Amino acid sequence: MITPKTTFIVGGGASEPYELPIASSICRDARGLQPLSVIYQLVSAALDGHTRLLDEMLEDFREHPTSSIDAYLEYRQQEPDTMRVGKLLIAALMGQALAVRNNLTTQAYEGDWIRHVISHMSRGAARAAGFAKAAQKVEFVTFNFDSLIEERSAQLLRSIYKRHDGIEEATRSIHVTHVHGQIPDPPPPPMQIPIRSGGATVNQATDPKWVEWLKKAAPEIRVVMDDIDDALLAES
Repeated sequence: MITPKTTFIVGGGASEPYELPIASSICRDARGLQPLSVIYQLVSAALDGHTRLLDEMLEDFREHPTSSIDAYLEYRQQEPDTMRVGKLLIAALMGQALAVRNNLTTQAYEGDWIRHVISHMSRGAARAAGFAKAAQKVEFVTFNFDSLIEERSAQLLRSIYKRHDGIEEATRSIHVTHVHGQIPDPPPPPMQIPIRSGGATVNQATDPKWVEWLKKAAPEIRVVMDDIDDALLAES
């Protein structure tokens, strides 16, 4: 059990053990996008087919010596179109990784730091209600866009306190502040659906559910220079 008031500051690398991309890998994948790739077509569809905006941003981005899209956007904050495309790219690449990871059944992760923290928090709390009370002293502040901490913590707590009363209260007691925003869960894969003619598949098209998801997810991302919501600051 953690008794002093404790705040865990969680950086981008914390997601890597859970098969989620870090900033440098998102940067690499973005630089390698080609018009036939599913992410390029997804972002293009979210831009209502305005591929020129996407092509111009990618050309400029490939020439920039940054190691993350977030850092690149810091130098382009006076360009609304570039900001919009950059956030769409971050959300699309994160969404792709989340959708793939959500299909994985493994529950054993090398470097599972969340398991270590939750195990430590649960020591001395034999009941779920006791954990929920003690967890009020613990907070996670993350700069990641995913819901990894909430999801993995809930998974572990349901295992620790199986068949206990108050398990949902225990899972809700995990307090996470997402400084740079939080994207919603993506639709299930695949991103593209077949176009059929005469019973045969003749082409692939971006699934409209993914397009709508991306249009909602991208504005949830706040990059380095964006103002943090006053409500979020007050909560922290």
